[in-house]
Amino acid sequence: MNINNKEDPFYRYKMSEIILTTEGKNQNTRTIIKNYGMICKELKRDQELLSVFFSHQLCLRTNIGQNHELIIFKECDKPTLQETLKEYIKHFIMCKSCNNPETKILSDSKMLGLSCSACGSVSEIIITSKFNKYYDYLLKKLPKTNITIKSNVAHVEIKKIELSDPEVIIKNFINDTTTGRDLYFELQRIKVSRELNDNDIAMMLTKLYITNKFNIYVETMKLIKCKNILDVIVGVLIENKKEIMISDILEELRDDCINENDILEWIDSKKDNNNNNNMINKYIQIYGKWLRDTDDE
Repeated sequence: MNINNKEDPFYRYKMSEIILTTEGKNQNTRTIIKNYGMICKELKRDQELLSVFFSHQLCLRTNIGQNHELIIFKECDKPTLQETLKEYIKHFIMCKSCNNPETKILSDSKMLGLSCSACGSVSEIIITSKFNKYYDYLLKKLPKTNITIKSNVAHVEIKKIELSDPEVIIKNFINDTTTGRDLYFELQRIKVSRELNDNDIAMMLTKLYITNKFNIYVETMKLIKCKNILDVIVGVLIENKKEIMISDILEELRDDCINENDILEWIDSKKDNNNNNNMINKYIQIYGKWLRDTDDE
């Protein structure tokens, strides 16, 4: 079959169809892709990386056998697995410029790109929320490259609101399909054009979040290199008299954005701090106690 999933007898990039067997019964049922190693070789993709994609998309545990077969620890049908593989090919293999499969995935620590050996382009892999978990996995797993990955967000038409308040620009930019990465690159554009720093960006983002909660706050904050991010958040909450929200925000950021031990260390630094707002410090210490009690259970 053709790698691009189209009916073209003259298309030269071919791959094998999935060959399945099923073993075990009831809770011990396993689905095995017998020719998994061959498929990875044809797609020129690492077996472990593709295995994790199957695991994430199917929400099932996977393992690679001694003979390079993929073991899925539940019964799955061939159409489901073939469609999952089709999604991987579409988003993580086919070149965005020439639609050629001769690509390699690159990471520059903030974003992923496809480097095409056929046309020479390096383009960003745009990910929907469906693939966020796998995208983050690849960012951590892949070696970092010095090659510049071109953001496709730059091609989006920018509305002529340059003279507006940056917070208005951000609010207007966010919609139901905006990803954290989209918002991050828009924030970087604002930062450069307005000569702001990362503290300013984190401050604006938090101010917008406490008045208009949006679900990509944490995802975006992860990408912003703000050294004093928690102190910046505290300042915004005090300024807007929203001190009570500190516990909710700390919980949102915990682990996904900031290591739990770092949060606890920061909380300890606020004890008996006369320079800190008494009300918010009270909420901070209550959250710290709850966090430690939860860990002790």
